[in-house]
Amino acid sequence: MANKDVKISIKATNNTKKAFRAVTAGLMTIKRAAFSMKSAIGLAAGVAGLGYLVKKSMDATDSMAKVSRSIGISVTELQRLRHAASIGGLEAKSLDKAMQKLAINISDVASGTGIAKEAFDRYGISSKNIDGSTRSVTDVLGQAATALETMTNETDRASFVYDLFGARGAKV
Repeated sequence: MANKDVKISIKATNNTKKAFRAVTAGLMTIKRAAFSMKSAIGLAAGVAGLGYLVKKSMDATDSMAKVSRSIGISVTELQRLRHAASIGGLEAKSLDKAMQKLAINISDVASGTGIAKEAFDRYGISSKNIDGSTRSVTDVLGQAATALETMTNETDRASFVYDLFGARGAKV
């Protein structure tokens, strides 16, 4: 047997870089997709939140318009009254109910009836304008405030306020 040299050639090629690059590229794609999904969810939540705020604002505006019509004053006047009431610690709903009661009382007194008629007469508050039309809530409110300033007896004040504004009068 002859001794022959056998040459075996082993050639190694490093293909791991290519595989790792493919895996890294795949992970980056997933990361971008996740980031895009996160951005999309964030954007959707932001739009939904903005829509909710707009709806709440529109609901509040609609509610204020309805209350202002029921009382017979402008939305601007109602906003001013609500702002002043909030400074004094009175909730808007309580103010609204008190102003509605005053509007009803003004109407009743203008037609010659109502529980507030005596209080209107006693303190010189007119329920009608010179032309015979019914006075506005804000006009009567100003005159009622002037009458309250002149009262020194707390019981008279409480009775007067109750007659004009009903049970919520003490808060007003």
